[in-house]
This record gives sequence, C-alpha cells and structure tokens, in this order.
Amino acid sequence: MYNLDMKLQEKARAFAALSDPMRLMLLEELGLCGEVCGKELASRLQASVALVSHHAKVLEDAGLVASRKDGQFRRLSINRAALEALFDIDQFPGREYCKEN
Repeated sequence: MYNLDMKLQEKARAFAALSDPMRLMLLEELGLCGEVCGKELASRLQASVALVSHHAKVLEDAGLVASRKDGQFRRLSINRAALEALFDIDQFPGREYCKEN
C-alpha cells in the first residue's frame, strides 16, 4: 500500500467528491446564494431533499462544504478556504523548477 501524505489523501477525496455533476451544481448554487438550507437548495436544483442531503454529505466529508444546525434545518455553505487551497496553482513551481533540478 502507498504511504500517501495525509494532505494528498484529502485532496484526492475532494477531487473525487467533485467528480459528480450534481455535486458541482450544488457547489455552484451555494457559491451564488451563500448559506442555504437543504430544503431550499433542493428546490433550487429541482431535486429531492434526500438526494441533495446525500451529495451535501459527500462534499462535507471532503471538507468542501460546511453545515450548521438551525432549528430543525441544516444550513449549508461553501468552505471557500478549502476550495482555494485545492486549486492553489501557485503550489506548482512550473518550468523553472525542472530546469534547476
């Protein structure tokens, strides 16, 4: 078995979570609306609450979505810091690195 750095495993989990079109739509809607309850998000996406809840849980487990309890509802929001870290292009030094090494 590979001995992967935990940060690398977290990134792999996040990219796997992003591989589903419904999850991408969910993230896009959260990006546009900010914090939204699951029922409202389901209505916006024309999907069942159960389906949205399932996909939100996958995104939350990957660290891409945060949730908080608000009475009987669960409110969801994007974890912007996690998305920015996931797509931080500055972590790749580019051609200069290859020329030096």
